[in-house]
Amino acid sequence: MKRVMGLSFFVCLSINLSGCNNQNVAASTEQASSAAIASQSTKQLTSQIKQYDGPFGLAASISREELVHTFGFTPSKTSATLLQGTPPKPSNLFTEYSVIVSKKSGLCKIVAYTPELEFNDNGDQIKERTDSIAETLAVKYSKGKHYKYVKGSYTEPEFWAMAAKEDQAVYAYVWEESALSKIDPNLGFLSVEVASYGDYKTGQVKVIYQYKNMDDCVKESKESQADNL
Repeated sequence: MKRVMGLSFFVCLSINLSGCNNQNVAASTEQASSAAIASQSTKQLTSQIKQYDGPFGLAASISREELVHTFGFTPSKTSATLLQGTPPKPSNLFTEYSVIVSKKSGLCKIVAYTPELEFNDNGDQIKERTDSIAETLAVKYSKGKHYKYVKGSYTEPEFWAMAAKEDQAVYAYVWEESALSKIDPNLGFLSVEVASYGDYKTGQVKVIYQYKNMDDCVKESKESQADNL
């Protein structure tokens, strides 16, 4: 009798486990299906985001209206031609983006800033960050020309941070139009440089993409300023 009961117990246990396994398989199948749908939705959403083939998914001559309504840039209170926002293809090297745009010829300049970082008296850390970004840009645009000098009285290396605070230090890489034309015929100037020094021994690195229609933006900005006088 005990053997029969024992056999019955194992049969019931086997049936219950089989039912649980069926439920687990069904749950796993449902989870996999949901994940596949979510992945497909993400791909579709990504493909729907409009992008250009220029820096950060932008390009020369994009209209102010498109920058605001499609990409979500917001006008600056300090300048009629300045917009701030996040481009369609942001880089993990930068956290702040701004563009200069004219009503006549659209986008003419892109500026991106790294997070703030601290550096020593010689500026080693921020110089190294600038070098690293310049090397990354060189993969696409070839090697830029390096400029490094200090103006004024802070000529000793250990006074570089003070020179930077007083806007007397230059540490930059520059690409001229002739080197850029093969990559983007609309791009007239590219640079990566130490900037926005702020507090002593604290600064950012910025990259500037300037297009050949920059003159229109400069003209419109001056006209806007003149209207306020």
